[in-house]
Amino acid sequence: MQSKKKVEKIFIQNDLDPFYEYHQFGKYKLALFSFRKKGQELNQDSLFVVGHEDALLFGVCDGAGGHPKGELASEKVAKYMTNHFEKLQKHELSELELVEGANQEILNLKVGAKSTLAMVYILNDDFRCFCAGDSEILYLNSVGSEVYTNIPHSLIGYQVEAGLIEQEASLDNPERYLVDNLLGDKAIRIEATTKMEMKKGHSLIVGTDGLFDNLSHRELASIVSKGSFEDGFMELFEYCSTQKSENWKKDDDISFIYLQKVSA
Repeated sequence: MQSKKKVEKIFIQNDLDPFYEYHQFGKYKLALFSFRKKGQELNQDSLFVVGHEDALLFGVCDGAGGHPKGELASEKVAKYMTNHFEKLQKHELSELELVEGANQEILNLKVGAKSTLAMVYILNDDFRCFCAGDSEILYLNSVGSEVYTNIPHSLIGYQVEAGLIEQEASLDNPERYLVDNLLGDKAIRIEATTKMEMKKGHSLIVGTDGLFDNLSHRELASIVSKGSFEDGFMELFEYCSTQKSENWKKDDDISFIYLQKVSA
């Protein structure tokens, strides 16, 4: 268990294939996974975790393909989040201001770089989610039923939310990858939730599109809801790290954070 006063910062943009870590923050167990696309020199995904037993900020960033310096854009966002966590704790900064500051970090590069962001902030037993782009957050209750998911900022994401296409069927839509809102844009939309109570046995999966373009919400819930936290994570780890590229719907970097509240 982490001391309340001790802040642990984790920033990962790995070149190892694959990478994973376990951590515990008070009532929460957390695991990270990152896997670079085969044949690609750089992993454009970044993950960040910073916190202590009462407060935790974590998320994923995915540098946008088709734009320059995607790996640098995602790295800038992740580092900004970890570096400013203590200001957030001191109420010198709001979560939305944190996202705005990360966006400015990318704009300051002046190279046209872009990145997604999917971020969760937990304080005591309540959490809020913040998103821009097509990285996703999936919140599951103790029996693996979906409680909340964000809207990916894409044509297909909006169609799923409107009920025009089923989430599982959307994985095969060729327009799924057209994203219209990213950090690095001068004007961005930030999806934010109200506070939600995290109960024992509830879990969150926060991942880049490399995960969510290949596995439906139903499949993800089925995988992680088997057995213990460690069992669920290792099954998802094995699935993502051993799958052949030709069997994926979209061959891409895959990064995710899986968190579960393990005590009341």
